[in-house]
Amino acid sequence: MNKNIEEEDNTSFLLIKEKNGDIFMKKLKTLLIAILYVLLFLIINFGVITLFTIGYNIFCNLDINTNEYIESLAIFLNKSKIFIVLVSVIFWIPLLYKNMKKKNICFNMKWQNSFLNFILLGISSSLVLNIIIFDIGLQELSSDISTPIFSIISVAIIGPVLEELVFRGLIYNKLKESYRVGISILLVSLLFGLFHLNLVQGIYAFLISVIITYCYEKSSNLFIPILVHCSANISVSILLPFLLRMSFLPIQIVLVVFLFLSIVCLFKLNTRKIIQN
Repeated sequence: MNKNIEEEDNTSFLLIKEKNGDIFMKKLKTLLIAILYVLLFLIINFGVITLFTIGYNIFCNLDINTNEYIESLAIFLNKSKIFIVLVSVIFWIPLLYKNMKKKNICFNMKWQNSFLNFILLGISSSLVLNIIIFDIGLQELSSDISTPIFSIISVAIIGPVLEELVFRGLIYNKLKESYRVGISILLVSLLFGLFHLNLVQGIYAFLISVIITYCYEKSSNLFIPILVHCSANISVSILLPFLLRMSFLPIQIVLVVFLFLSIVCLFKLNTRKIIQN
């Protein structure tokens, strides 16, 4: 009798061990796929920039070993940002279309009455995070506050749309297949921060990604993180350079005001979800 009980216990232990092993492998596979998406994003970006650089070299008469060439190429690539992003989008269309057919990527207008709240959240949270980053000396203010319209369109509109489709639409939804919501939010935000390949930008990207992904999780609508992300980038491109030229006391007052606004927007978002439930 005792022998049978012992055998049953051993069998149960082996089944549990096997199940835990399967769960671990599933989580590992999911994480690797998420990392692969990020690497693919970087490879596509690098490849498209390389193509534009080759095209520039064909028509450029400057010696590539001179500073004049480097400056000229930098100006060309900066003015071509919008086209670089648009070409990058083309490579993602098949994968995005496949996930939209599976309804993994969802757009709807259920939250249209809260659009202003999301816009204000994007603006206030991005300004708060950036002002803090500048206050503690992690980044210095550029002397040039002008931003070309093409750069605003690419960095603040087209770029965020593509990033949300990939990071929230593909990567976050993939992570949720194997991880809990909280862990998935942290993982996709960590990957989003690493994607920027810059310590300061990475810290900001991680923090803003937590807010953006939270908005997506609450709304189940990919249009919402796109709206928040675009609002954040537009405010950083246009408003931040002027705000940072204010003296110490006024900028701290602005910081407190936007921090309060961010908290109010997040509270309204959470309350709206409770009411819906």
